[in-house]
Amino acid sequence: MVARYDRAMQSRRPLLVVVSGAPASGKTTLATRLAVDGELTLVSKDAVKEALADTLGHPDSVEALSTLGIGAYAAMFAMAKALLESGVDLAVESNFRRGKSEPELISLASAADGRVIHCVATPPTIRERYGNRTPDRHPAHLDVARHEDVMRDLADGRYEPLDLGWPTKVVATDEGYRPSYDELRAFALSRSSG
Repeated sequence: MVARYDRAMQSRRPLLVVVSGAPASGKTTLATRLAVDGELTLVSKDAVKEALADTLGHPDSVEALSTLGIGAYAAMFAMAKALLESGVDLAVESNFRRGKSEPELISLASAADGRVIHCVATPPTIRERYGNRTPDRHPAHLDVARHEDVMRDLADGRYEPLDLGWPTKVVATDEGYRPSYDELRAFALSRSSG
């Protein structure tokens, strides 16, 4: 029985659920819930960035934060690649940017059955959430210094859904989830045929 299970695991491509959206759009909350309910390993860029900052030192400027973010993305993609190549079902969560983040994600797709859940919320909701989380956030994020930049990036369309050619669901998170969490979970955990 174990041999059959191992063969079945080896014959299928692991799931790759990409949870994207602007900062404060509800990505981390949704990705964590999907990971727990779907028994997915969660790789979050913010968790990687916080660990790097705790080890290397916290950024003291937006420029230093950008450098730390580049390192966090590199580490996150390396971990995701290794996990997928090992057959691990995975959720990857970050504020991926359309037109910039696709190449690294597409390179992961060769080893995975990918899909995207993109979180959106109205600018007033994002502004309120972003402002409310600042006191409790890890100091590696420099949220106060980045607040207006985030709102400008949102207005400029930098957090639009990724262009990956994968099945994609856009979820409004202003008041609960639209579509419903059950629909999102079914979408995230369904396997493509073929």
